[in-house]
Amino acid sequence: MYRRYHLKHHRNTQQEEDPDLVLSKPFPITRKSFMRKMFRDLTGQTAFHQRKAQFLDAIGGKDLSPINRIYHFWQKLGYEIIANIIIFIFCYLIFHWSFYLTLWLIPFFTYNMAIIRIRSIAEHALVPDDNDPFRNARSTRANWLVRIFLAPYWVNYHVEHHLFMYVPCWKLKQTHNALRENDYVNRMETATGYIDVLIKACSKGDDEENRGNFISNPKQRLKGYFSEGFSSSQSTHS
Repeated sequence: MYRRYHLKHHRNTQQEEDPDLVLSKPFPITRKSFMRKMFRDLTGQTAFHQRKAQFLDAIGGKDLSPINRIYHFWQKLGYEIIANIIIFIFCYLIFHWSFYLTLWLIPFFTYNMAIIRIRSIAEHALVPDDNDPFRNARSTRANWLVRIFLAPYWVNYHVEHHLFMYVPCWKLKQTHNALRENDYVNRMETATGYIDVLIKACSKGDDEENRGNFISNPKQRLKGYFSEGFSSSQSTHS
């Protein structure tokens, strides 16, 4: 499901057909707006509304028969449910059932949502050229501590990921080094750190919060990672 969605993002990066454009286009925003987003993420509101929309989408429309509804639900969420049951059983047998909540479900609903938002901002917000594959995404420098908590598996090398999508994550640093050796890095959009990107992304003045041509539809906020564009259900306010 997500693979198809993500391939569409790669085919249409920063173009009107890019399903992730809603994640990068509204910037810069105000610091207050960013803090509201972080609050929704860290309190589980973002994940709750995404999962709610995901389940409603999986249930399907009223025109489906009971059998077709079960089949539709299985096609949408069957594997995800099985994966969570396996994780729960593993935690129960090896550790304690509460580990499923403390080490998986709660982090997924809170911390994971926040770091996904931060990474999505760093990857595509305020890039200098939507039509240049070297500059319609951004690679961000990350030390070992940042990689542990924010950018594991070298995902901070996002330009490299877009240029060579078939390269596995553990070889992205090698890919970056190869590009550097061949003098391509100077063409790439890079940032010295995630804090620098966030400062730039939150540079809009508070008095300009409601100005601009881009209208952020609350339903659109459900689009993006792990959602396949679930936008039919209600979301939270900006």
